Amino acid sequence: MDGTLRFTTVPGQKYPLNCHQWRLMPHVAEMLRNTRWDTGRRWLAVCSNQLGVGDRYLSRGVARELIQDTVAAAVGYLPTHTIIAMCTCPEGASCPRMKPNPGMLQELLQHYEVTAAEALYVVDQLLDAKAARRAGVPFTYAAEFFGWHRPESLAQERRSRAPTDALCSDIS
Repeated sequence: MDGTLRFTTVPGQKYPLNCHQWRLMPHVAEMLRNTRWDTGRRWLAVCSNQLGVGDRYLSRGVARELIQDTVAAAVGYLPTHTIIAMCTCPEGASCPRMKPNPGMLQELLQHYEVTAAEALYVVDQLLDAKAARRAGVPFTYAAEFFGWHRPESLAQERRSRAPTDALCSDIS
């Protein structure tokens, strides 16, 4: 999620703690909005280690809401059959679902009734790639998938985007 679809706008902070602390990564919306997610056998799923929940910086509900807001901002809506798989264990926990373990990916394959070869996992970190390899799922790096060819252009894009309230959903 962080580093793939969004980045945190608070310097030195690993992940957002509320909806005012993130922005979409470059080209994410353009790429994902060109896909028809609610037709045929094309689904969108998110696998995310949510260390902030495990370390009690935010609740499971807030973490899920932030991910839903990110997907909706990226796609233009939250596709009907979207699943958000989260491991909410603290950092260093031994959990079969926590990446680089393949548990979350295997659960999603089973839910959607697809083989690993039918899936594609867009990753940004080595631990994501390891999870994909362990699950037998083909993967591509976000930089390639979204066309981030020059690191300096990504850094410039991050600096130029100021937070707004438009990405917040109502949290009851």
